[in-house]
Amino acid sequence: MFTNASCTIFDSSGSRLFLQNVYWEQSEGMNPNNNSRDPADSVLIIVPASETLDISLESIVFKGAFSDDITLDELRKKRKFYIIKEISEFLFGANPHYEITGA
Repeated sequence: MFTNASCTIFDSSGSRLFLQNVYWEQSEGMNPNNNSRDPADSVLIIVPASETLDISLESIVFKGAFSDDITLDELRKKRKFYIIKEISEFLFGANPHYEITGA
């Protein structure tokens, strides 16, 4: 599996999960809404099935690794993040993996 990034996921309790070898694909966009434009940014993260995923929807994901002394609130102010909206399992075939999408 092609990997190009690492990511850190925070669940609702604030605990973090670091994933070292993932495929990260992000896109930036806008949705026109009356007289304004709403962000329509999204991310697709593909994680090898060899990783143990203990995450849930609405968890927060950042690209990269972060030391334990930086808090979630600090990261949210400094770095772009996505909220996990879908987790799919593809645990079959030659390339078993999970797909995580966020917005």
